[in-house]
This record gives sequence, C-alpha cells and structure tokens, in this order.
Amino acid sequence: VQFPPQFIDALKLDDPNIIGHFSLVQQFLMGEKSFWWHYIKLLPQPDEPERLAIPICWPESDRRFLDGTNAEPPIKKREEMWREEWTKGVAHLRAGLEKWDEYTYPLYQWAATIFGSRSFRASLTIPEEFMIKSHISWDDLSLTLDHIKNDRFSVLLPLMDIGNHNGINQVDWLPDPIAGNFSLSIRDAITERSQIFNYYGNKSNSELLVAYGFILPNPENDKVNLKLTPTPDTMQLRRS
Repeated sequence: VQFPPQFIDALKLDDPNIIGHFSLVQQFLMGEKSFWWHYIKLLPQPDEPERLAIPICWPESDRRFLDGTNAEPPIKKREEMWREEWTKGVAHLRAGLEKWDEYTYPLYQWAATIFGSRSFRASLTIPEEFMIKSHISWDDLSLTLDHIKNDRFSVLLPLMDIGNHNGINQVDWLPDPIAGNFSLSIRDAITERSQIFNYYGNKSNSELLVAYGFILPNPENDKVNLKLTPTPDTMQLRRS
C-alpha cells in the first residue's frame, strides 16, 4: 500500500515526522503482511493504553492528580499538536487513498506515542554516507539530509529501543556508514545478569513522566518550573 503522492509532497518539506507516524499506522493496519509485523506485535498495542503508561493515556480520574503540576501544560500541548498533525495528514490522505478512514486519531496517537517513547534522533543514527548511497533524486536527498541534520523526524530501531533509562549517561550511539549498521556501546563494565541501560537524555521527572510514563527516585530529578508575571509598574520600569 502506497501513500498518495499528494500526501508525501504536502508533508515532506515541513512535516516528515507526520509521514513517519502515518507509516507506522499503515504497517499496523497491514498486520502480518507487514515486513515489520514481528516487531510491531511486541509493542504496546493501540487497545492497551495501560502498557503505553504515559499520562495522555491515563483515565481522567488519574489525570486530575497532575493538575497544576509541571506535567499538565506539556500534556495539553502534546494532545493539541497530535490532533493538528492527524487532521493535516488525513486531509491529504482523503484525496487519494480509498481506505483513508482507517487512519483514525486513536491509531495516530498510538503511533506518535511509540515514536515519542522509543525512537532515536536521526542525526545520531543515520550517517550521511549511508543516505548518499541510496537511490533517490538529488532534490530528495538534499532535503532528507537537511531533515536528518536538524532532527525533523526520528527513527525506530527494533531491539535497540528495549533499554530502560536510569539517568546515568554511560552510553555511546555509534553509526557505521561503511558497514551500514548502528551499535550501542556502554562505557562501564556490565556484570552478569545486570540490566543494560540506555540513556534518554538529561530530563527532569516531569519530562520523563509525560514522555515515557515513569519517574526516577533521584531527588535531583524533581524540578519545578515557576512562571512569574511582573507587575505593570515593573514592566514600565524595565522599558524605561
């Protein structure tokens, strides 16, 4: 199943991430016909919100506990962004895909959650040399390399995404443009039967909760953002 040309042309310039999300939905809808099915069936499924764990998938009664916290604004912003992305994508699908209505918002939200919680940055995983060897036009190659450089889309790497995050940066991501592969290297000794951790970045507990559905017990991860609004007199003083 191929997406209509107008769908790709309309999104590839500014919204390649939307194409990625719809592509994951497409592969899910293909079921066992998809090359990636063995990977997809191991992911939390769209009808298993409890396995996705992120607050967007929580029952409303649980979401209320986040009211007034650092987590509340980014959750609302993420919901609005995903809804806008899905609306934009479906508008272009409707014009050229017979079964466009199968690409529902719940499936898009699921795909965006999978990418948001499991993907890797394109700039750290896709070598420029690897793309140059691909058989695409010069214009598409130039655009794709620019997207990679600026991380305008992310990459799913089956099995590489299995590692948990403990907040300690001892990880190197090493793409090999010659061999055409990608490896994850741990800079510390790993004892037998111990867990191999990945590193998701220097994130606070509120960021980890919104994006991944967990927090760390370390006190230094508990950070609070304060928004202070100056009085009119103070603003006038600053302007003068």
